[in-house]
Amino acid sequence: MPILSLEHALTALRDNTESTILVRHSQFNRDIAEIFAELLSRNTTLRILSLTACEINDEILIKLLPGLKACTSLSVLKLSWNAIYNEGAIALAESLQDFVSLDTLYLSGNKIKAAGVEAFAVAIKTRRCHLVVLDLGHNEIRFPRAFQALADSLPGSGLHELYLSNTWMDDEGAGHIANGISKCLTIHTLSLADNRCVTDIGVRKLSGALRAHRSLSEVFTSGTKATTKTRDKLHRLIRTLFSPQATLLTILCSVHHVDSIGRKSHLRLLPKDLLRYLVSMLY
Repeated sequence: MPILSLEHALTALRDNTESTILVRHSQFNRDIAEIFAELLSRNTTLRILSLTACEINDEILIKLLPGLKACTSLSVLKLSWNAIYNEGAIALAESLQDFVSLDTLYLSGNKIKAAGVEAFAVAIKTRRCHLVVLDLGHNEIRFPRAFQALADSLPGSGLHELYLSNTWMDDEGAGHIANGISKCLTIHTLSLADNRCVTDIGVRKLSGALRAHRSLSEVFTSGTKATTKTRDKLHRLIRTLFSPQATLLTILCSVHHVDSIGRKSHLRLLPKDLLRYLVSMLY
């Protein structure tokens, strides 16, 4: 999909024919934001909207929100590398309950701090949104309390991917996230890359979370202060836990309640040929 100028994006919205609109390195102002919002409110085909590096600040985002909420087909919103601070982030978080289809939100590279993240945590924890992907990377979140609030929102959230790269996280923050991850049944991808205050301690806490719960299959820790040895141990653990053999064993144990000695009474719930094939895969 080609990147559009702001003028062509407005035309595409007006024509109501495009499912994806990508705009980059354009300059929004209040007047354009109002027109954009009005066209969004009438649009019924747009699924993916990317407004990257478009000088969107809190005021402009707040003007866009009525149109974004009214666009019932919108499922992916990318607002990365703009100038969104806590005010805009809080307004967006509090509006998530009004989005009908939005499940993917990218906010990396803005100016969001702890208070903005805490607002998203409240929205997630109180089930006011249906997000499966959330990217808050490259924001100066910094404070452990914000990561704790986010971690507390993860159990039962439905999130699949969480990106927290370069958020000034330390080992305490990583520990909070690890604790939340260990209780979240759906999340499979986590990025803590480029957090220079995360050391071996934080990465070991993530390893502990993996052992407690096996849904997490991708973890990005490059650019942290953890040693190569510790990061390699984490990645080996992931490969071990998510090998085909381990996955099959997990399926057998969780779906059919097979205990450590594999009680045959439960295994008989499977057709014999399928059981024979699955067991052969384990060895």
